[in-house]
Amino acid sequence: LYAVLIYLLAAIVVPRGAWAFALAWCVGVELFQLTGLPAQWGSPWTLVFGSGFAWTDLVFYALGVALAAGADAARFRRSRRAVPSGSVGE
Repeated sequence: LYAVLIYLLAAIVVPRGAWAFALAWCVGVELFQLTGLPAQWGSPWTLVFGSGFAWTDLVFYALGVALAAGADAARFRRSRRAVPSGSVGE
């Protein structure tokens, strides 16, 4: 869910390439946990940066970003097909 949230925030700021930004952010945060700083800083920073590295999180981040980007692309395709070709008010 963290990856989906980051994707949605990135899509607002940088619509093209939001998936790359979101994945880079999530991987960066996970690697930052290897320094031990987030755990030392304590709350509320552990809510943002987590407290411990887990390689499985990298897999789930990639999956979350991929699902969010896929859902976003599918929604965009559906909305483009739903636009009528006639003028407004016909």
